[in-house]
This record gives sequence, structure tokens and C-alpha cells, in this order.
Amino acid sequence: MPKVEVIAHRGAGGPENTLKAFRRAREMGADWFECDVRLCATGEPVVIHDRNVNRTTNGTGHVDEMPMSRLLRLNAGSGQNIPTLHQSLALAGARFGAYIEAKVQGNAAALAHAIVGEAGRARGRVVVQSFDTEFLEVAAQLAPRMHLELLLSARPRGGWQHAIKFATRHGLRGINVSQRAATRGLILELHEAGLRCAVFTVNDAATMRRIVKWGANALITDNAEACLRALKSLGQR
Repeated sequence: MPKVEVIAHRGAGGPENTLKAFRRAREMGADWFECDVRLCATGEPVVIHDRNVNRTTNGTGHVDEMPMSRLLRLNAGSGQNIPTLHQSLALAGARFGAYIEAKVQGNAAALAHAIVGEAGRARGRVVVQSFDTEFLEVAAQLAPRMHLELLLSARPRGGWQHAIKFATRHGLRGINVSQRAATRGLILELHEAGLRCAVFTVNDAATMRRIVKWGANALITDNAEACLRALKSLGQR
């Protein structure tokens, strides 16, 4: 059985989407850290999930209305700052990579240019994924060799074959699907089309083992430690 990779969703063992959480994921033995990336008011890509900073920091306001200098002064928990994408990608290497989720907010082209630029300069492994097809189209045009993947939370309009055709037409490497949408048959269908498949967000050990047996290439999880234990029980570590 090919090695199934562990992708630590927003990092592990620290405030989400912070350098501390990404470093902890690396220490645990995860293969990747996942981070969410948005553009701030001054156009730089910063790492934060929500449209505003209210939930995850000691500040208030919308990310796209705040300059990077102001965002970087906020406390994201445990004394951590909101990291820039550049700072986050500096943690990626040959054995520990970065999975970037592009969070599009009516700015697909600008975000694609920013992420592709930073990812292209990174020394470590980088995958860029998004639910937004316009973003992926632009990114594929800018960097045809970049590892791009489509995210889908449910069966898309037009069916799975429609999504597969989109992915192959634009040179994407994979389609990543939600736990509720994943089936053994779908994963096989994606593999037959030459596409990778990561399943998100899988936190239950029994579900992890089942999806591994279905042939998923990777698991995106909030519990990297439990995921590593589950894989070890299957001879994966």
C-alpha cells in the first residue's frame, strides 16, 4: 500500500494557522501543514482562515480592510502573530511541505498572482488548493508546473466527471473531497483519471483507517497525532 500522507489542518498543537502550530506539526511527524491564505488591504498574502480577525486574534476587523503592518501586530494566541505566507513557506522543506488553501473573496486573479509568486520562490514542497475554479484557472496559466488541486465538499453540479474534466483540462494534480463525499468508488475513479485524492477533515481514527483502505493519498486532519497512530496501526509508519 502506498504511503498515505498526513496533512495537519491549520497546523497542530498551537493556535491555528500560526508558525507555532506549523512547527509542532513538523515535530509530530506530519508530512504537511495546511494553511489558509488571504490578501490583506495592502495586497500581501497572509495566513488566516476567516474573513475577519475577530475569532482568532485579539483584534476586530476585516482582513481585506487592514494593512499588513496592522495585522502583524495582533495576538493570534500564545503570543503568536498572524504569519505572512512568506514566513510560513520558510518552514517547508524536502520532507515537510506546505498545503496552501487559497481563500478567494472576489479577488481570484490577484490572489493567484500573490500565491504563485511566493510559492515559486519557496525552497520546500508546496501544494496549492482551492474551492474556487477561477483561482485555479489563473494559477494554472501562471505556473503550469505548480502542484494545484481542486477542493470539493460535495458532488459538484454536473457530476464527478465534470470535475475530473476540469482538473485534467487545467493540469491539476488532484481533487480533494470532504469526508462525507468520499467513497471507495470515487477515490478509484479519481486515480483512474490520474488524479490524487486527499480527504478532509478526518478526525476519527476508525474513519481514518477506512479511508486509508479505500486508497486515499492523504488525510487532512485536525488531530495529526491520532492520524499518525492510526496509520501506524496499518503499517503505514
